[in-house]
Amino acid sequence: MTVAELEKAVTTLSRPEFDQFTDWLEEFADERWDREQTEDIKNGLLNSLADEALADFSAGRIKPL
Repeated sequence: MTVAELEKAVTTLSRPEFDQFTDWLEEFADERWDREQTEDIKNGLLNSLADEALADFSAGRIKPL
């Protein structure tokens, strides 16, 4: 199914079906983001950002909330 086909199908949903679909889509997107972030962390892709933040904090360029 293409994006255009999905878009067309969504426009035919009743309000309750649309609400159910958007609830599902939000949950799916959240779970996908969580999985991607977990994989990025496991693969060390965020280490440089963490190192930079710690260096900025140590140098006094940021303050804790």
